[in-house]
Amino acid sequence: MLRILNRNNGISLIEAIIALAIICSVGAVFLTGLDIGIRSEKVHGQQADSRILATGTMEFVKSQPCSDNTWSYMVSSSEWSSSQLPSWWDENNPPLLDSVYSSYSINVSAQDFDKDNDGILEVPGDDDGIRRLTVKVYDNSARVTLSLEDYKAMQ
Repeated sequence: MLRILNRNNGISLIEAIIALAIICSVGAVFLTGLDIGIRSEKVHGQQADSRILATGTMEFVKSQPCSDNTWSYMVSSSEWSSSQLPSWWDENNPPLLDSVYSSYSINVSAQDFDKDNDGILEVPGDDDGIRRLTVKVYDNSARVTLSLEDYKAMQ
């Protein structure tokens, strides 16, 4: 009778199912981590692209002569448009985005700076010769990925 109890002819079905469940659990954790890593890399890449586009555009606009009117324009890798042109605008400005950034568009605008922050420019010169520049980067689903503001003094 003792020999019958000590017999090992292989693994039982329950042992095989438990081993398979453990392997599947470890695999699921690994794949979840891999998916999170891939998604975070995509978000990080989009943030880096947006930062490059926003800072490059801001530097371009700040290098232009000051325009004393309120203006804005939209630019992508294939076209630009504007309903309120800055005084420095010509056929070469603004440059289109590089084709690497074809899934982005940029909206650039300049407004008077409201010194007392009441939302009203009471008199000419209330802005003390300062323009507020805003650059907004959009992805292909029209979602703002980055917004950058800076100021430029009129000379």
